[in-house]
Amino acid sequence: MKYISLATFALSLCICSFSFAEDTAMPEMTGTAKITKAPELTTKPAMIAATAFVKAADFAPEGGWGEKDFDGAIGAMAMNGATRLMAYMTEKSIQPAGPMFSVWYEDPSVTTAGALTSKWGFPIAADNEPTATITIENMPEMQVVSCTYEGHPNTAMNAWTDLVKYAEANGLVWAGNPMEVYHKNGMQSMKNEDWLVEIVWPAMKKPADAPAAEGEKKSE
Repeated sequence: MKYISLATFALSLCICSFSFAEDTAMPEMTGTAKITKAPELTTKPAMIAATAFVKAADFAPEGGWGEKDFDGAIGAMAMNGATRLMAYMTEKSIQPAGPMFSVWYEDPSVTTAGALTSKWGFPIAADNEPTATITIENMPEMQVVSCTYEGHPNTAMNAWTDLVKYAEANGLVWAGNPMEVYHKNGMQSMKNEDWLVEIVWPAMKKPADAPAAEGEKKSE
C-alpha cells in the first residue's frame, strides 16, 4: 500500500477527532461504520516504531479542556503527536514502514477530557536514535482481537461493540491498551467511507481462576 505523506496526514488530523468509548459526555457518534473484517483473534507481528506520547493537558487552552471537551482534547493530541512524528521522520529522512497508529490509555467514559493521554506512531524499518519527544520502541509480537471498518472513527461504535462482544463470547480478557491503525484516513474526499481503520486490542484467554464479571453466572 502506498502511504500518504506525513504532511497530508497531519493536516487531516487537524480536522478529525478519534474516540473509542461511548458516553453521553463524548462527542456524538453518528452513523454506522461498515465492518469489512469481523472481529477475530489473531497475531500482530513485532515491529519497530517511532512514537510520540502526548497528554491532552499539555495542549489545553486557557481554562483547560473541562470535563466534556473530548473533541478538542483528542484533536489536539492527534495534531501534536502527528506533528512531532512528521518533524522527526523528515529530520531523519525516514520513510514509514506502515500506516500511522494511535494507542489510547484512558476510557473517556470514566475520565475527564483533560486527563486523556495517547501515543502516536509510525512503524519504521530499522532502529534509530530517539529524541526528547520521540521514542523508538521495539514492540513485541502480540495476540490481539482485531476488527477493520470503513468509516470515520466517530461512526465506529458498532465496531468497538462487536469487538467487546467477541472477546466476551470467546473467554478473552484485555491484555493491553487498544490501538487504532489508520490504513486510509479519508483526506482525499473527506467522505466517511474513505476511511479504513483497524482496531487492534491485545487480549488473552481468561485465566481459569479469574473471578466472574459482575452479573456473570458462575458455573457450578
